[in-house]
Amino acid sequence: MRSTDGNDNSRHFFRSQERLFCLNGKWYFATREGDCGPFPTKDIARAEISRYIADRKALIEFRESRRDSADAQAAADPGISLVPMD
Repeated sequence: MRSTDGNDNSRHFFRSQERLFCLNGKWYFATREGDCGPFPTKDIARAEISRYIADRKALIEFRESRRDSADAQAAADPGISLVPMD
């Protein structure tokens, strides 16, 4: 709890090491953005988690490369103004 929160104990957060779960015989995995699935087997769900993580990392790297490119272009031509992407 942050010092600025006062005595607000109404919200409880937890973390689970296991992101995979089975619901009605189908497999899912949990992310911050929501649950992904269904997948027919646990092994396929695990493979999809790996793919999901790789895709997210690639997206972050792409965004950083675009930002670096825009920064380099602005340094070369100070007449260009940058607009934040986030």
